[in-house]
Amino acid sequence: KPGVYDLQIVVQNGDTKTVKDKQIVISNDFVNNILVTNSKENVAVGEDAVYNLLIVNPTNNVKIYKIVTDGNVLSSSQSIVAVPAGSSTNVKITGSANKQGKYTFNVNVFDGSTLAKTIPLEMDVTGNSSNNTIVVLTIVLAIIFLVLLVVLIVLLNKKPEKKEDFGESYY
Repeated sequence: KPGVYDLQIVVQNGDTKTVKDKQIVISNDFVNNILVTNSKENVAVGEDAVYNLLIVNPTNNVKIYKIVTDGNVLSSSQSIVAVPAGSSTNVKITGSANKQGKYTFNVNVFDGSTLAKTIPLEMDVTGNSSNNTIVVLTIVLAIIFLVLLVVLIVLLNKKPEKKEDFGESYY
């Protein structure tokens, strides 16, 4: 349990005895129990940026957190998170924008009614979309598939050369 404890260490042998006293403080709360794995994302217009928020509960009690996102650009996979004692929970924060530019916003995490942490996030939206690359690769793979299919059909329809059958031979 958290608190201030007196620690006494006694070391002795047949000839001597040594006693040391010390006070120690035990605390279960981490300073940084709310972490974000990626605070900056680069995405194309209309694509989703995904941020992972890790909430750690090092205590012996269940903790309940409320996630509040800034503006209408972000959304959270969970708005209320219950983190069991001695475990962690991952919350996905997603955001997207219809215009190019740099967007900054905050995610506020409340422990009960008190603000536990404010996490600043940044999203850089560009006009380049990876969807064009995916479409080009899909077309190239389709063409390769068709060429291989034609080669297979030609090979299956090709008749083997006829061999003469001499029958069985007896010696």
